[in-house]
Amino acid sequence: MPNKKPILIFDFDDVLVDVTRGFLRFYKQKQGLEAEYEKIETDLALLLNITEDEELRLWDRFFESEEYLSILPHSQALKTLEKLREKFDLIILTNRVDRFRQSAIKWIERHLPGYFSKVLFSVDFPEGKQSKGAICAELAVELLVDDEPKNILSCVDHNIPVVIYDCPWNRKLHRDIPRIKSLEEIEEIFLLK
Repeated sequence: MPNKKPILIFDFDDVLVDVTRGFLRFYKQKQGLEAEYEKIETDLALLLNITEDEELRLWDRFFESEEYLSILPHSQALKTLEKLREKFDLIILTNRVDRFRQSAIKWIERHLPGYFSKVLFSVDFPEGKQSKGAICAELAVELLVDDEPKNILSCVDHNIPVVIYDCPWNRKLHRDIPRIKSLEEIEEIFLLK
């Protein structure tokens, strides 16, 4: 029986694809208002000066748009993923809620076909075991790459190695956790260059 490859998990939004910047471009186009990406700390609705319901309606429109589907993966992502999949079982694990599931699948099918063995949604796991740390522990992953502070801290709490994908909303995390600004830097972590 052949050895299984170690599992490397990637978050989807803002790690593989720059969804938030795309959303802000969409927001500017549709609303005529601009918001600075670098000022996002926690609550996008607060930054945009809209209600959470208004924000959800905008996300609905965005995820149904060609603007969303036409966003390309992060620079060098395909080249890096190609190298990584030789040594690792690559999986996407996202916290996307059911209402945004199909848009993620459509984007992945268009831009990343065949790169990942699975696309997992945390909402599909039993209640109480939906944190990324718990899911990664259950799957015995080698590493998670994520941008969301609660997911990063959940992995730390479950002793799961994690790498922070640098974004404005996670810059206050000052723990001794590796941080990358591009997927290409993962190659350096695993000495794949």
